[in-house]
Amino acid sequence: MLWHQWGSNWAGGQATVLQTMVDWVYQDGPGGSNLDCTATVTTGCYVHRYNILATWAPTYIAAGYAAGSWGPSYTIIVWR
Repeated sequence: MLWHQWGSNWAGGQATVLQTMVDWVYQDGPGGSNLDCTATVTTGCYVHRYNILATWAPTYIAAGYAAGSWGPSYTIIVWR
């Protein structure tokens, strides 16, 4: 059986791709920039960080960039 594991991250309005990566890895918990992670709803906490630093070691990474009215938008998709 062929089995795949994957994840994705998206960020809008970041100044640079470096700032986006810093936010995904270091500001992904409560009080950070992750809108899916609040003091009362923690199910979305650290998901972006996990997608980047997961122990399942992504085999493939695809990245994207788009400019929009909200500012730059960055995305990554990781899978193995």
